[in-house]
Parts: sequence; structure tokens; C-alpha cells
Amino acid sequence: MIIFLIKIKKKLSKSIFFKFFYFYLSHPFWFLKWLVTKLQGVNIHPLCRISPKSSIHLRDGMLTLGKDSFIHDYVIIDTLDGIIEIEDNVSINPFTVIYGHGGITIRSNTRIATSTVIVASNHIFESKEILIRNQGVLKKGIVIGNDVWIGANVVVLDGVEIGNGCVIGASTLISRDTKEFGVYVGNPAKLIRFRE
Repeated sequence: MIIFLIKIKKKLSKSIFFKFFYFYLSHPFWFLKWLVTKLQGVNIHPLCRISPKSSIHLRDGMLTLGKDSFIHDYVIIDTLDGIIEIEDNVSINPFTVIYGHGGITIRSNTRIATSTVIVASNHIFESKEILIRNQGVLKKGIVIGNDVWIGANVVVLDGVEIGNGCVIGASTLISRDTKEFGVYVGNPAKLIRFRE
């Protein structure tokens, strides 16, 4: 009988249904945030967890949040008419800001530390005769690869692709593409070595 119950518990623990209700029954405010986010039109997996203290805005854009991804306290995600796709098992830590004008893809198993800023647009400022705010913006998009670790206070600018397996050191400015498995630090970012 005990072996039978253990087998049932193991099967249930792998079930999406069980995991969903197990977490959200003990975290009712997190469930309300998940529900409100779903009702906003976000394509959200049942096992994605979103802090009730985070801020999600669609503004004519689209947002996808994958399985086992975790949006922590005080994260701001604003599509600003772009498309943001956050894949499975992505962790976005407190005070991170993500603006999706030109589109952002964050691939699976990526870790983003606190106070990171990811903005997929740049102001046009060529003309001195026209106010900067009236010159529009460039929107190229950002892609962050699989298994990337982005340290605290990193800034990722528009038009950048961060390769799979990269490590981005704290307070680094990423303004150009990075090579896979590279370790980058500095402002602007410099490749200091590759992961062994």
C-alpha cells in the first residue's frame, strides 16, 4: 500500500495540473497575478510564476511566458507594440526592465540578475532642427540565447544578439553581438575568455 501511494505521489508531482494547484493554492496572490496576466491576453504557461509585485503591460504588443519561468518582484515588462517571447525556465530578477519595441526573444534556461535593462529600440537624433522626441525610433530587436547568465546592472541595447552559453559580468554594456560561450565584462563589453 505504501509503495502504491509513493508511486501515485511521484506521478502527480510530474503532472502540470498538480504542480499548478500545489503552488498557487499556497500562494493565492500569485495566482491572481497569473490570472490577470492571462486575461490581459498574455500567452502564459500554467507553470510560469509571476510575482504580484511585478508590472506587465501589453500596449498593442504580444507577450509569451514559458514553462517554469519566474518573474520576480518589481520586474517591468512592457511590449510597447513589439513582441516579447520568454521561453522555458527563464529567471528574471527584481528591478529588471524589459521594453520590447523591436521585439525581444529570451531563450530557455537563461538567468537575468537584478536591475538589468533590456531595451529593443534607439532614438533617432540626427537632425538638430527637430526635437529628438519627434524623430522617431529605430527598432531592430534583441535575441538572448540559451543558457545565458546576465549579471546585475547589465544594459542590453537594440540590435544585439547574445550567443548561447554566454556569461555577461555585472554592470556590462552590451552594444554588439557576442560569441557563444564567451565571458564579457566592461563598458563597452569586451570578451575576456571563453568558457572551458
